[in-house]
Amino acid sequence: MFRVLFRTLLTFAMMALFISSPALVRADGDDLWATGFSRVGADDLVRALLPTEGGLVATGAFQFMGETRAPKVARWDGVQWHAVGNGLDGVVTCLVEWDGDLIVGGEFTVAGGEPAASIARWDGEEWQALGAGATGPVTALAVYNGALIAAGDFSAAAGPDAARIAQWDGLNWLPLGDGLEDLIDDAPRAVAVFAGELVAGGTDALAVWDGAVWSEPYGLPGDRGTDPWLPQPPPVVEDLHVHQGALYAAGDFYGG
Repeated sequence: MFRVLFRTLLTFAMMALFISSPALVRADGDDLWATGFSRVGADDLVRALLPTEGGLVATGAFQFMGETRAPKVARWDGVQWHAVGNGLDGVVTCLVEWDGDLIVGGEFTVAGGEPAASIARWDGEEWQALGAGATGPVTALAVYNGALIAAGDFSAAAGPDAARIAQWDGLNWLPLGDGLEDLIDDAPRAVAVFAGELVAGGTDALAVWDGAVWSEPYGLPGDRGTDPWLPQPPPVVEDLHVHQGALYAAGDFYGG
């Protein structure tokens, strides 16, 4: 039986506090946080972290990580920070490993000095575009059934049906059904694979792709208030993770 646990805005804010702070921190022991990456930290926001075999990769809006110039993406080897090629020219908000390479998404036009529309691939030596990329910011990435999934505020990546979500098979961008334009009010904030299906979350929606069609089997988290005299903004799912067989959602909502 599927178990879905919805966290509150407070939980998400606490998670974001550690990720967004210019001074990166790491866990050192069960209940201690220590500044272990550098004395200087990042010179701007860090938006996402990903552990890889080559070290911890950080992305965001920064130009420098510690004393190392690393535009928007940097790698920590356990001792010092390293640039990842020549970096990117715009904010990187998400990343994932796919087919042995690092994939980053965000709002940029250049990666490693070459044109790349909001999504790019680092193969260990150079940055590469993935086809024509996306027509708008990429806000979430995942790997589903061997394909790279990109979601965001774009109207096309694989034609008009790829509204806000598309898959890259290594050669081409392909749509996932009719896309998410009719299900999620704005750009999807998060995507995750749960129980063999792809789950996408955003404003007023938690949508599921089973490989053939989109549906909303889980419903929505509770709204953000109970006073009938006050405006009730729609719930927003900001992040999704799978842990020990359960799907966890974090965002701006109450209840579940």
